[in-house]
Amino acid sequence: MSLDVALEWAAPAAGLAIGADDQMESVLNTLADDAWQRLDTPRQELLRGYLAMLGQRSWDRIEYARRTEELQAAQLAWRPSGVAHARPVPWAARALARQVRMPAHAGTLLRSCMTCAPIAKEVVSRCLDLEAYLRARHAPAPVPRPLGKPDEALRDFQGRGAESFDRRFYPKDSPAAALVDTSAFMPFGEFLERVSVHGWRRKSLHQLRQLRNSVAHGHYVGWESLRMLEELEGQLTS
Repeated sequence: MSLDVALEWAAPAAGLAIGADDQMESVLNTLADDAWQRLDTPRQELLRGYLAMLGQRSWDRIEYARRTEELQAAQLAWRPSGVAHARPVPWAARALARQVRMPAHAGTLLRSCMTCAPIAKEVVSRCLDLEAYLRARHAPAPVPRPLGKPDEALRDFQGRGAESFDRRFYPKDSPAAALVDTSAFMPFGEFLERVSVHGWRRKSLHQLRQLRNSVAHGHYVGWESLRMLEELEGQLTS
């Protein structure tokens, strides 16, 4: 989307209160529908054809490259910073998602295109920071148990060196490698089952896990995501 269009879209949302996710969504839907209706039929079909091509079991890479170039030239696709491939612009993805006839395979891509990446990255980053703090603060109780996947992963990390998938990311003399223990391979959910925390704090810990997983799986983010994150940060660091 061009800067001019972005500024045009900012005006209808200017009067919305902070945190008004539902009202913002309604405004964005209306603007996306209007923008789609202003597109001529060839450009609408160009985008539909691109989505249909993604669902084919085998496809021509040259043809795919040609279509994505055409979409970018028509300002219907863009390449976000750090992303290796072009994707539909957010407003076009939104307009397509609201149409009845849409290929089932396109759903995940369109949902991703509508997700606000800066907010998603912020939420995931802060969730991971908070998780690291909590893993240090609440050491899991040692319990007798047969060796599990975290133990096997640690032995693999320590014994196979560069052949270990995780070990390859550590430089040879990295002091961080010596700090790796079983908790580094333990899912947060399993970690929570082994810590001695109860009541509202345990509930908040599980909400942190659910929030992190929700965003990591591509679910929607907005003010509600940030509100919950800030609430959890306040509860779990007090």
